[in-house]
Amino acid sequence: MEPVTLSLLDPVAMPEDADAGAAIAVALARTRLAEELGYRRVWFGEHHNNPYGAGPVPELMALHAADRTTRITVGTGAYLLGNSTPLRAAEAMSVLHWMHPGRTEMSFGRAPGSDGVTAHALRGGADHDFSQQLAELLAFTGHQGHEWPADHPYATVRPEPVPPVPAPMWLAGSSGDTAALAGELGLGYAFGHHITPDPDRAARAIRSYREAFKPSDAFPVPRAILTVLTVIGEDDATAERLSTGYQLGFTRLTQGMNSPFLSPETAAAHPWTDAERAVARQARAGMVVGGRDTVVARMRALLEATRPDELMVLLTAHSPETQLWSLRELADGLRAAGLVTPVGAMAAAR
Repeated sequence: MEPVTLSLLDPVAMPEDADAGAAIAVALARTRLAEELGYRRVWFGEHHNNPYGAGPVPELMALHAADRTTRITVGTGAYLLGNSTPLRAAEAMSVLHWMHPGRTEMSFGRAPGSDGVTAHALRGGADHDFSQQLAELLAFTGHQGHEWPADHPYATVRPEPVPPVPAPMWLAGSSGDTAALAGELGLGYAFGHHITPDPDRAARAIRSYREAFKPSDAFPVPRAILTVLTVIGEDDATAERLSTGYQLGFTRLTQGMNSPFLSPETAAAHPWTDAERAVARQARAGMVVGGRDTVVARMRALLEATRPDELMVLLTAHSPETQLWSLRELADGLRAAGLVTPVGAMAAAR
């Protein structure tokens, strides 16, 4: 198996003992360290009405991250198109391009990123057809073969300031439904294993994407990302303890309660019921958890089963210090095992 590139998916998680300003500052510090360590890209997620994350506007996070770095690609993972309009998304892409040419991109998804009531408020009660929105977005951004017909009412509408070339676009999904569509449109594709932790489904989706792929200016060859929820610790026992806060938060979510990013101490003090422990085990089963050797072995098996071009990790560790340590420990372990290859300064140093 050829080594893949390594990237970071960042939800701008807000620990229970921090405020949004601190969470954003730590997220930007993670991006700077990721660049130093040779990560390929960082994407910021979009979530609404949820105290877990401080990033409901991922394009703003991408802009600030790009301002504080020089090489790493930054973008949205994913920009939820139904919560906006295709023209507004095209304008965001355009501004990002002009401020940081060649270093910004956006991936798009169909999910609301919130509960039903919040989604209704975001979308003004309207239902949107994702395929239609995507077709309009491609036309507004000037992707080859998707331009507006001359007699279309929107033919004169442009996402000023118009970039010289369209920015790369990706589709992100967790069911496989958009995989072939991404391929047919010549876009990149990201499968959300952190949402649907099913290697077989991920493998089918990536295969479907590649089989349907048609080259485009932005993607002359197919490019598939696998996103994986990961907890790495000094040893297996430490990693298991670090994962418990996320497990409790997931359990509360299934009970209709949103929580900030909970600590292992909060999880240890929680009076777990048998039903809650069963839900927590379900959450744990979808994660890659362990010390360096364990995580490397499990990542190797997952990469061999799914065959992506890129591994994008969502690292869950409660304290900022552990988050930064995890970024380095994971990169070092995966590179030493020959599973990933660094880019930028780290690649040159190697």
